[in-house]
Order: sequence, then structure tokens, then C-alpha cells
Amino acid sequence: MEYSCRHGIEKGKFSLIRIASVKKAGLQASDIVQIYISFIRSRIEYASPVWSSIPKSLSDILESVQKRALRIAYPDLLYDEALEISNLQYLSTRRDISCKKFVESLRRDVSPYNPLTQIMEIRPGVKTHDYDLRNDRTAEQPLWSETTERLKNFVTRKYY
Repeated sequence: MEYSCRHGIEKGKFSLIRIASVKKAGLQASDIVQIYISFIRSRIEYASPVWSSIPKSLSDILESVQKRALRIAYPDLLYDEALEISNLQYLSTRRDISCKKFVESLRRDVSPYNPLTQIMEIRPGVKTHDYDLRNDRTAEQPLWSETTERLKNFVTRKYY
């Protein structure tokens, strides 16, 4: 996961050189942002649901590519101001939105080949009992075992 993320980052950083040369040619800032969206951001965000659970350090490096592109387009503005003017979002926000859409599309799909339908069918509900005890509590079991590390970072765990 880290390799594919870093590979996308390197491609994005290399493409920033092209944006800087286009800026020197005299293109407007809005055109530079459109070039960034078309050529660089699409590479950076390719298959983002797969690596949605990247650590903050890699997420910050991804964000630095967008920050540098906006610095080229709007050299006098802060990053947040450049985001507002260009109508862009933080990359982490875009990843969260795309992952939520991905999980929602999996929920709507009822085919037997959908991995989420099996998980949702097995999901234990709230356990109730017919005993007369002092505390009338119900126990809700977690969807996944808390000791299973491999499922904690799975995309559906975060956006379920």
C-alpha cells in the first residue's frame, strides 16, 4: 500500500515541473488549476478507496503535492485561500467522500459476488435474553473481532 501511494506521489511531483513551465508561459491561474485537476490529481487519487487508510504522514505528503500546485497557480495566497478560490477540497476530504460513495454503492448492490452482502448477513444483531436478571442490559457484539488487525483498516470498517 505504501509503495503504490509513494509511486503516485512521485508521479505527481514530477508533473508539477510541467505545471511550473506552463505558468512561465503565461497561462492564467484558473487554467493551471484545471491542468492540475486533469493530469495530476487524477493520478494521485487513482484507486483511493484501496489505500484510504493511509497513515497521516503519507496523507500529508499527498496534500503537499496539491499545496505545491496551488502555490504555483496562486503564489501570493495561503493554501486555504487558494482552495476556496479554485473550488477544491482537501485531498483527505475527497478520499472520505469517495470511500463513502463506494461503500454506499456496495450496500445497494445485492449480487452474490458482492463481499459486503456476506458481511452484512453474518453481522450479529443485538442479543436479548429472557432471563430475569438485576440488570436488563442487552449486549451488542462488534461487527469484527477487536483482535483482528487486518479488518480494522479495511475501507468498510471506517465508513460502515
